[in-house]
Amino acid sequence: MSGVTIRPAVAGDYACLGGMFARAELGGETMAGQLAFVERRLGGAAFVADADGELVGASAAVAFGTSGWIGGVAVLPGWRGAGLGRALTAEAVRWLDDAGTATVSLHATALGRPVYERLGFAVDGRWLRLRTEAMRAMPAPPAVRAGRPADLDTVLVLDRAATGSDRSRLLRAVWGSGCLVAEDAGGLVRGFHVPKTPRPAGRHRWTPADQPGATIAVDAQVGAALLAAWQRPGVAASVVLPAANVAGRGALQALGYLVTSSTVLMRHGPAPAWLPERIFGGFNLFWG
Repeated sequence: MSGVTIRPAVAGDYACLGGMFARAELGGETMAGQLAFVERRLGGAAFVADADGELVGASAAVAFGTSGWIGGVAVLPGWRGAGLGRALTAEAVRWLDDAGTATVSLHATALGRPVYERLGFAVDGRWLRLRTEAMRAMPAPPAVRAGRPADLDTVLVLDRAATGSDRSRLLRAVWGSGCLVAEDAGGLVRGFHVPKTPRPAGRHRWTPADQPGATIAVDAQVGAALLAAWQRPGVAASVVLPAANVAGRGALQALGYLVTSSTVLMRHGPAPAWLPERIFGGFNLFWG
């Protein structure tokens, strides 16, 4: 690590991070945009490994109450094996400790898992990525409607029960056009879908296939209704969800989705009181 400085990202770094992530084979401009969103909209932090002006690695952290997430940990191939991945992750962990989080979670690649294990992270299940090139046509159930500003308080309660985390800052940032809620016969909101996070200004842009959004529901019937309602038949899309949500996987496969990959969820600290069977789609593999 001689000659490399781990420091907070600054505004001028984001124009270079897309290329760095592409060379590291971790999302390219998509991941750079997520780091910018985490820092600028969610009050999180992004870090870079600076080798005499060349960005050779990065990481980021975001706190949702007492739960913290780390993502975007990447190191250029020529710089691997020197401890940069561990240093970048440790910097994100320190930031989350200072933010008061009790639990830190992340999704590990096969390359990164040994690094995280040495930092005290343990495996806590898997998440799946499913994709369809052209979703099968299914009518949107009448119980699903457009979300309204007045629904947000209920949505925050449903999300906290499902994830075990306080994602209110994130949901308030994205709640608006394209959001859906599912109601029961009595008009009670039983689930919701939030589309992909807004595109940051500048070059960091992503597509619905990159960022499908989050779907939370109290049971499989509501979850399936929301999954069918937010998608467009004939259009490619992808979804990530906990492998423990067997009903959610079945609902997606009925819509023409196939599992394309999986990732290991790792945690440091006590697991939050979450309900994976209520998560029918995650924002991404960065913050669940």
